[in-house]
Amino acid sequence: MSHYVTGQIQGHEEDEITILPTIFGAAIAAPRRDIKQLNSKNVQFNGNDLQKDLALMYKLDQLPGDQSATAYNEDPAEQHFQETHLITEEGRYMVKLPRSKNPQALGESRRMVYRRFRSNQETMRSKGKLDEFNNNLQEYFNLDHAEIIPESQISKPVREIYYLPIHRVIKESSTTTKLRPVCDASAKTSTNVSLNDTLLAGPNIYPKLCDILLKFRRNPIGMSADIKKMFREILLHPDERDFDRFLIEQDKRIVECRMKRLTFCIKSSPFIASRVLATTYCTKSYGISSKSSSSNYATFLR
Repeated sequence: MSHYVTGQIQGHEEDEITILPTIFGAAIAAPRRDIKQLNSKNVQFNGNDLQKDLALMYKLDQLPGDQSATAYNEDPAEQHFQETHLITEEGRYMVKLPRSKNPQALGESRRMVYRRFRSNQETMRSKGKLDEFNNNLQEYFNLDHAEIIPESQISKPVREIYYLPIHRVIKESSTTTKLRPVCDASAKTSTNVSLNDTLLAGPNIYPKLCDILLKFRRNPIGMSADIKKMFREILLHPDERDFDRFLIEQDKRIVECRMKRLTFCIKSSPFIASRVLATTYCTKSYGISSKSSSSNYATFLR
């Protein structure tokens, strides 16, 4: 005990209390009273409630556990990523979207998207923000993140295509983009099924918040960073792009387009983006194969 004490011990004879300055802070000590001197009282508890409360107390005091390697490796979205992802010659990842085993068929979606497109156009025009909204959409094409669909490829069975409604999000307090287009992959088709209804979310391989906070206490300086357009740094496989169609207006006519990059609104996108990020980090830093499992990446990121 003596090697924990850092200063002079202070005592209070009247209260029989001793204050010990330690490396952990001030510790207070006092002699144990004779149990016989204490007055006893009867207290009744509901046994079931007490058991639940105690169990909850211990659960709250525990640090969150990591998902097991087996759970990572057996997740169908993880298996799909390992089997289908590609790396282009320029080093960019190209992915397919993981689908559930027996997804319901997508229905017709263009009419619904057209109605929402017109409604959004009128709203933007009334607010005087239509030009700004269209300029933000044009950025997709300037960066080669989207393309106009050739006439010969427009007609396809409805179950093989999906149109994304695009609406506006206005945030006046933003210091970068006050108005941004946002897609909605949860919009229902004529069969009451959306694109997100057919997809898998995938496991969460991000470090736990508790782990991140503890890491910030290990060194005197903590650093954080943001990846610009993180989702759109990942290529969508050509087979997937017709599920990311959307409408724009050019020269007063409707033009059909599709995304070439991963979009934020898709259910699987957070898993895919974090998986690609972890894979890139570990392959560059540790030489781990890109075909290795998420459990390996989750271990290194912690």
